[in-house]
Amino acid sequence: LRFALPSPHPRAADWLASSLRTNTCLRELDLHGMNISDLSIAALARALTEGQVAALDLSCNRAGPAAAAALAALMATPSTLKVLNLNHNYVGNAGAETLSEGVAKSALTSLFLAQNGVGEEGIVYLTFAIGQTSLTDIHLSGNVFRGVVGRFANAVKASAINSLHAGDCALGDEGGVSMAT
Repeated sequence: LRFALPSPHPRAADWLASSLRTNTCLRELDLHGMNISDLSIAALARALTEGQVAALDLSCNRAGPAAAAALAALMATPSTLKVLNLNHNYVGNAGAETLSEGVAKSALTSLFLAQNGVGEEGIVYLTFAIGQTSLTDIHLSGNVFRGVVGRFANAVKASAINSLHAGDCALGDEGGVSMAT
């Protein structure tokens, strides 16, 4: 299901969450660029605990740390969610911390977290989660790795990840060497 409204009603996500509680057929939900915020994303996450959604695209919205916490709670429950796209939001380090807790308990295979204001602290939390997950694909472009790239590279090498997107992450020469070796 893909929504494409030029200017969605402020409560559209809440209405959708209400209808999702009874829908067991929906497998992919694309809410890219719908301008929905933490509160509405939290309502969606609660509703999805009873559904069969395998792919959720919340890219280009206003998801912050509270949305990340709600999505982490969703992932911590027995869930069919395999792909989570949060590219171009405002998750930050606090959101990366809570997301990493959920990711570590989930069956997620793909996590899109590019351009989210995640810094070294948040990358460290994700580093711990990577070794405990079934993630095979992670997108972290536009976040800052600098001083933790070596630790992150080692975690990736020891994990199931076979696709890493880390462009524009301020890796530097040392980081590039860490990722390559």
